[in-house]
Order: sequence, then C-alpha cells, then structure tokens
Amino acid sequence: MNYELKTIKGFTFIEVILVFTFISALAALGGINISALQSGFKLAATADEVRNLLRTARQLSLSNYNQTSYKVSLTGQVVKLQTLSGTEVSRYLSPTDVTFSPTSLTWTFAAVTGAVSGCILPCQLTLTSANNTQIVTISQSGIIN
Repeated sequence: MNYELKTIKGFTFIEVILVFTFISALAALGGINISALQSGFKLAATADEVRNLLRTARQLSLSNYNQTSYKVSLTGQVVKLQTLSGTEVSRYLSPTDVTFSPTSLTWTFAAVTGAVSGCILPCQLTLTSANNTQIVTISQSGIIN
C-alpha cells in the first residue's frame, strides 16, 4: 500500500483570533464615529424639515387668492404650519435630542407679500444636537436661509 501525506491548507487558531480581534477593534472605533455622524445628520434633517415648513408657509401666503396668512409655531418638539384661523396644514415632530432656541415661537407670513412678523428681525431659530448647531434665519421679506 502506498500512502501519501496530503497537506491540508487553512488558518491556524492564532491567525483566526488575531483577525477577529483586529476586526472587532475596527468595528468599535467605527461605532463611535458613526454615532457622531448620525447625530449630525439628524440635526441637518431636522433643520431642513423646519426650513421646508417655513418655505411652505411663505409660498402659501404669497400664492393664495383668499388673502390668508399662514403661521409656523414651535411648541416643545412639534413644529406646526397653520392658517391664522388655526387650521393645521402640516406638522413635524423633531427628534428628542434636538433642542431649539427659542423653545417656542409663532412666526406669521403676511398674505400676498410673504413678509414675516412675530420676531425681532432677522428671525433666527437655533437647532442644537450634541456638539452640532444649525441656524435657520428669515429676513424681513420672508426669505429663509
């Protein structure tokens, strides 16, 4: 009988442990960075939603034929777009880790002109989450930045 020794190829236990340790360390470091990125993206998305509600209020005020003014109000984490009579058009519930300054407001966009009132001009809303800040500014004519 002729027996041949065959070489079995593969990884040793030590090599597997080293690779697993390296990948675990990279995942742990990545998790820390992902958390900071996620906070920044959440803040940017919230600022975009608030800007969109403000732009919608201004656009509705400019384009309506029944002389209706629209207002945007902030109470807690809820941002609402309403007519002056109180009919709700839209709302946005912001994440709990995003804070607003001022904490409550009511800004009104005048019918036909779109001019803003209800704040010291230019109107500013500061959104903060973790170490990130976004500022929403509205000029006297109602232009949102």
